[in-house]
Amino acid sequence: MNRSFELEFLKTRELSTNEVPRERLLAATEYTQQLLAATASRRNDYNFKWKERGPNNVSGRTRALIVDLSDPSGNTGVWAGGVAGGIWKTTNILDNSPFWQPVGDFYENIAIASLAQDPVNHNIMYAGTGEGFNNADAVRGLGIFKSSDSGQSWELITRNKKC
Repeated sequence: MNRSFELEFLKTRELSTNEVPRERLLAATEYTQQLLAATASRRNDYNFKWKERGPNNVSGRTRALIVDLSDPSGNTGVWAGGVAGGIWKTTNILDNSPFWQPVGDFYENIAIASLAQDPVNHNIMYAGTGEGFNNADAVRGLGIFKSSDSGQSWELITRNKKC
């Protein structure tokens, strides 16, 4: 817990004084409220309609979701990362009941907290693992995995290996 507080301090401190500028907190809070108020009216214009898309055969929290950048239809490559649930992929997200399949049998037991795809070379993907220590049921990770073949295989990135 102390490390979490230390990280928060490092993120919010003023570098020249090495102190958190608390006197600016009220101004920042007021500015945030102004931004929220300005965007609240625009949010209603979008009429979002969410539809559950699975997977329905596993439980857990989905922490990451990406749509394959090389798929212009947005239907045939959707990836989901689950906490203690691994990486899942569907090739038919627009179906009423899309079929999801786990990617490999090893990743089902790893906390996938983030997914990313290289915007230039779409064959390259990354999966970040692990959760923070601020929640009681946090799942530990192993590091960052990389795929160079559109998610067919994954390799743990080590400190001595270049991305």
